[in-house]
Amino acid sequence: MMKKTIRNLVAMIKTRKIPAYLHIPKTGGTYISQRETDDQAVIHPVKYLGHKFVIDRPGDHNVIYLEHDPARAKTSVIAREKIEEYYHVFSTVRNIFDWLVSYASHAGGWNSRYRDT
Repeated sequence: MMKKTIRNLVAMIKTRKIPAYLHIPKTGGTYISQRETDDQAVIHPVKYLGHKFVIDRPGDHNVIYLEHDPARAKTSVIAREKIEEYYHVFSTVRNIFDWLVSYASHAGGWNSRYRDT
């Protein structure tokens, strides 16, 4: 595993691609990017791609927002070819059961910080 990681870092340096973080909701991305504070990102320098949806064809939309927020469905996408050309993308993942509890807490309004946003 370590050899693969080192090879990836060497490849990134050789190609001069920008490291980019694709934020999967509820997986620690806010902490990684420090989006809720003015602190420097935990991993830097890194391009924060946010909750983008990767598309294969121009004109495709983010299906998550398509019904209730069409404008956001158009802007919250990034083309796969752009990723392949400019970025080395990484994300964080989380145990699915832990993720579900966190999501339910967030969506259910159990945390007062997320009520009436």
